[in-house]
Amino acid sequence: MEREYEAFAENLRWSLTRDQIIAKNNIEVTDAELREDYAKRVRQYFQVDLPDHLIEGSVDRLMKDQKEIDETRRNLETDKLFEVIRSLVTISDKPIDSKAFNMILEEVTQKAEQTQAAAEAIDADIVE
Repeated sequence: MEREYEAFAENLRWSLTRDQIIAKNNIEVTDAELREDYAKRVRQYFQVDLPDHLIEGSVDRLMKDQKEIDETRRNLETDKLFEVIRSLVTISDKPIDSKAFNMILEEVTQKAEQTQAAAEAIDADIVE
């Protein structure tokens, strides 16, 4: 438990912060937005102009998978969440050389890998 605590705590902090921002800004994903996202994915997948009835049939099939719906809803919710966050912060460009950029990228990658490994360990412990 000790080795996974830091990742768990950070994930919990993010979840609580995320939920607060979503509630405060009334962020929600409608079924129409889900259907629109699925239709966009179907069009991108086939990369041809399909008749609407074929797209709607594919969307209807995708909408039968609750796990897929939950994941897509969460992704669209996250997109809206970051739109809100972007509107609240000021971003200023800061020029850095490629060596410094690569160091930052390496640090972020290592932290992400550690977080992912800890999350996988927690999942494995839960399954056991």
